Amino acid sequence: MSHHSEHVVVAVSIEPTEGADETVIARLRNDFLEVRGLKRIEITASPSHYTGPGNPKSPASWGVMGIALTMAPVALKQITNILRLWLDRQKARTVTIEIDGEKLELSASSSADQKEALALFLERHMPQNAQGTQGTRGTSTTDS
Repeated sequence: MSHHSEHVVVAVSIEPTEGADETVIARLRNDFLEVRGLKRIEITASPSHYTGPGNPKSPASWGVMGIALTMAPVALKQITNILRLWLDRQKARTVTIEIDGEKLELSASSSADQKEALALFLERHMPQNAQGTQGTRGTSTTDS
């Protein structure tokens, strides 16, 4: 089990496909921007995967694209739901989610097993107080 703090940092790596371009990543980024609790979002690319001739003209041609997200723990489930729905709309794409060094790979052909794996992955990385709440910070219920 990982340690939990005020923020969760999630790295989303998107494997390139034929015809992949910046608009695909931009649309996903825009979907993420609508999530409450998102603190920071950054588009990244890995030039080490570029194998074409000359210099790459755009980050999408570099290879693996990524989105680094910093969020309140309560936003984690919503972020992964957006990612899962986005994957369902893709033809042949693989996405890797990384939290605290642990990785989960998801493919466009979503299955019940994959959804269960995602649920367990989230459960391991969500603080106990964020699992059943919508950010009701500072409130507690005690029987005294």
